[in-house]
Amino acid sequence: MAERYLSPLFAKAKPTALVLGCTHFPVLASAIRAVLPPGVTIIDSAATTAAAVLRQLAPGARVGAAASAGCVRWLATDGAARFARVGTTFLGETLGASDIEIVDL
Repeated sequence: MAERYLSPLFAKAKPTALVLGCTHFPVLASAIRAVLPPGVTIIDSAATTAAAVLRQLAPGARVGAAASAGCVRWLATDGAARFARVGTTFLGETLGASDIEIVDL
């Protein structure tokens, strides 16, 4: 799929960089990189966003720590099981539906 969508772009122009403008693209980065011409730089907006968040939270943020010590709370507006499944893929750690708090907006 990456080749299908990116090949026409690189056939017409010779970009030197590709900006991954959505936070879910890092999961697809290896597939995207595999179809890019040599020398094309990937700029990952999700990685820079994560780095900025880490700078705000560091050094004391720990998943599962007491709220007073800093912790991560997983909030979703719909589908705790789906959020847990997708979150596990993105985060590389297992989330359970019971870890997710559903909020009503």
